[in-house]
Amino acid sequence: MRWGLLRHFVLPGVEASAERRLIQGTNDSSIVSKCSTAALGYIQDGFLQYFVTKRCRRAPLIHWGYYVRARAVDHCVREFLRQSQGHPRRQILSFGAGFDSLYFRLKAVGLLSCTVVYEVDFPSVASRKAALIKGTKDLAMVVGGVAGRESALFPHSSTWDYKLLGVDLSELSKLEQALKEAGLDPEVPTMLLAEVVLTYMEISRSDALIQWAAQHFPCAQFVVYEQMHPEDPFGRIMQQHFSRLNSVLHALAQYPDCEAQRRRFLQRGWAKCSVLDMNEFYASFIPEDERRRVQALEPFDEYEEWHLKCSHYFILAASKGEELTWTPLFSKMPVAGSISASVCTIDCEIAGLRRYGHHSVLIKPHVVLTTGGFGEQDGRHCRLRDFHVLRYQSESWCSLSAGGRLFHTVTCVSGSQALAVGGRMSPTNADLGIFWLRFPESMTASDPDCVVVELVSPQPAEDLASSRWRHTTTKVTCQVREECLVMTGRWAVQVPEDIEIPRHRGQPCPIHRF
Repeated sequence: MRWGLLRHFVLPGVEASAERRLIQGTNDSSIVSKCSTAALGYIQDGFLQYFVTKRCRRAPLIHWGYYVRARAVDHCVREFLRQSQGHPRRQILSFGAGFDSLYFRLKAVGLLSCTVVYEVDFPSVASRKAALIKGTKDLAMVVGGVAGRESALFPHSSTWDYKLLGVDLSELSKLEQALKEAGLDPEVPTMLLAEVVLTYMEISRSDALIQWAAQHFPCAQFVVYEQMHPEDPFGRIMQQHFSRLNSVLHALAQYPDCEAQRRRFLQRGWAKCSVLDMNEFYASFIPEDERRRVQALEPFDEYEEWHLKCSHYFILAASKGEELTWTPLFSKMPVAGSISASVCTIDCEIAGLRRYGHHSVLIKPHVVLTTGGFGEQDGRHCRLRDFHVLRYQSESWCSLSAGGRLFHTVTCVSGSQALAVGGRMSPTNADLGIFWLRFPESMTASDPDCVVVELVSPQPAEDLASSRWRHTTTKVTCQVREECLVMTGRWAVQVPEDIEIPRHRGQPCPIHRF
């Protein structure tokens, strides 16, 4: 049986600057989000709770983001352990590990046979983690000791399988020396892991770390999870967020996308490299039954926002050495084939055109009314609270407040009126009702001054249509009477806990008569 060793190296003269202390603060925020994600059942991790002093429940969108991150990293780690399982010795080296519980999770399920886990972070972070492990019985027992017995937590034995080092990653010579003293063997199959770590380093230093690893380990895999795509509004807001935290994302400008990151590793000594954004990973590696399990955990349907966020994060796996001949991201699950289509686009840089969750309806020839949704306005992503009328000839807009609802329908029922049905503000705020939009019969594309959109007071929200979203509304004629048929979609029902749960099926299709 291989026991755990906690060895803490605090190198003299390595003190964190103000910027580094702020970067270390991202660890505290991240561990709270991970703990919230585990508490709701997205991931199975009973150890995170010991690294959090004050719990806070995060929003479902954050849970989904941390869920897919955890799945991607876990997939790569388990694939490395599977590939190297026939080797008598192997190593995992986690850069910027913070309060991550990887070692404890793997040890608890018996996956660390013949494996030593090395964690490296700033000295102050490593000191805090060492103190938490020493002071927590359940953690101390996993690494082979008992809380309060210092001799069991800090032995000098080469047989222990957990080693915690306090070293600045940008100091390669000191890092190499500390790893050597801790017993790391470069000849052993090694997995290197960096979750949102390299991007905080100056580019020259992170590039040097990647190249050093390729030169130092003849048989290894390097797994990276971090941000990309800084050029669009979401990317700019993402950068502003980290800049406000004084944790600048250095790598984004020089390595803005998956292909640039792939070239980065291949040019620095790695033989193979595959990169996926998190949407691709979710579609390719998470089974359908697991997706259904996650969807049932709490009310959630911000899929557009989530996919937008996923498109700005990637998982990368680079490899070298005969024993690790392929990366864990090469073997995808089969996905459906693609089809091609020809579309005609409007080349127009008008605020309001770039959106989703909205609804558009043809009012007159060459006149389109668009309402609600989520998109870009004034250089930021937000709910679009205006009606926009696009006239094809003049390509000009006029606006009135529309309340910012998403996933509703608007159906043109005559030359002067349209019916807006349902929609939502959030998955738990969907009882938005039905209202009419009226416009003059004489509205034409060639006469912009006569375009008027009149918002009529909503009808009482008393039928099933009022609280629906992601549905369809179709104008039909039944026995000479014109009606609007509202079909399927999602809707909210009250449960005893007074929480609204979206339902998909089993409800009748309401008809609105006019």
